Amino acid sequence: MPGNFPPPSTLDALSEILRLANLTGAVLADVTSAGGWGVSVPAASATRYAHVVLEGDCLLRAGDREIALRSGDTAIVFAGGAHTVSGAPATSHATPLASLLRPVVAGELAPVSVGSGGPRARWVTFTFSLDRHLGAPLLDAMPEALALSLRGSSALTWMGESLGLSLSLTDAPRAGAAAVLARVAELAFIEAVRRHVESLPAGGTGWLAGLSDRHVGATLALLHGQPGENWTVERLARQVGISRSALGDHFSAIVGEPVMGFLARVRLQRAAHELLAGGKAIKMVAKDAGYESPQSFARAFKRAYRLPPSRWAKRQRARRNA
Repeated sequence: MPGNFPPPSTLDALSEILRLANLTGAVLADVTSAGGWGVSVPAASATRYAHVVLEGDCLLRAGDREIALRSGDTAIVFAGGAHTVSGAPATSHATPLASLLRPVVAGELAPVSVGSGGPRARWVTFTFSLDRHLGAPLLDAMPEALALSLRGSSALTWMGESLGLSLSLTDAPRAGAAAVLARVAELAFIEAVRRHVESLPAGGTGWLAGLSDRHVGATLALLHGQPGENWTVERLARQVGISRSALGDHFSAIVGEPVMGFLARVRLQRAAHELLAGGKAIKMVAKDAGYESPQSFARAFKRAYRLPPSRWAKRQRARRNA
């Protein structure tokens, strides 16, 4: 029997990706800097770094890019590469971020400082992580480094209020402070991605451009949210309120690949996630991914990942535990 799905107006592919990919965030450092200062941030594989400027001005250098940041701006290094945050003008000396980090005590993040004299800035470093398979559509679509304004957002207000300013008003640590900081970091990430999507020019192509299109965005939400359903282009078209031919043409023009080809990739990403999580037989993983038999699933998986499912999962777990 066909599934019961919400109307297209309530579907949100970005929310589906974030829900399925287990977005987690954490605030690492609340930094006050002054004078000629610089902080080096290492490359990361499992997590990604982001920085929010609460006061003053900073520079972010990532690869060949130099990005000026002012109060209310955030910068996210989606590619996970090494980068530096510094004052303007930048200094040749950079302090490793690890040397500035302080343990969180009873949920409270102790402020730290770097440099002295000269213009003052206050900025916050936070991290976020997504399951690398289920989060791939989003991470692969984002630029290497993204900078934009969070001014006027609740995320920026809550971040300022959740850090040292209010903590000093009481001798007792606030209950749930660590959880609040984690949620604020996640909210800042979501708000930054949302604003980036809304800033994209009309007529663009790719997964992010598809999020802003009424019919393609609703289709993406269905495919990400229920990849194991027995989807056809015709059935998807009925769900999102457009003709079969129009959806097929429109989806391919914006996303850059046919609907069913995109669905096959989403199914395999979900299967890869389940294989690494363990606890399910190949037969059940294949069924959850929408394949009629373990054999057809194994063939499709090997074409995409170059190894049969069981061997691929074994190798990935060995690398993770090395």
